[in-house]
Amino acid sequence: MLDAAINNCNDHARIPLCGMISQYNRPSEMEPIHNMFIVLGKKIRLEGFVVNEEAERYGEEFGETFTKYLIEGKLKYQEHIFNGIETLPEAFAGLFHGKNFGKVVVKIADFLVFSKVHVLVKVAMMILVASKLFSSLDY
Repeated sequence: MLDAAINNCNDHARIPLCGMISQYNRPSEMEPIHNMFIVLGKKIRLEGFVVNEEAERYGEEFGETFTKYLIEGKLKYQEHIFNGIETLPEAFAGLFHGKNFGKVVVKIADFLVFSKVHVLVKVAMMILVASKLFSSLDY
């Protein structure tokens, strides 16, 4: 996908890099960038960032802005929903192989206690916290 993005960039484009979970368990088979000549020719800037470093600076503001945009319908998202706790291993494994698109949800039961916006904000904040915790683990 990065190669396709690079092929369609304007001169002096900037590409933020974050995540790449599909590469975590493939140290000997990392996906290469095949079109570095285009990066050079178009003077494209690739810059990585780590979410947990940004969470401390933007966590509270992110939560407020994210909630506002969801309520106003400014954010669009897709969900890949797995039904039942028994699908958890498949859902989790799919994260590492690029098989899921959008937010991955394992639906265990129906509930009406929280609004969807409230749940989405809580999930987003949990992801920020989890990224901070996992970054300190040796695995």
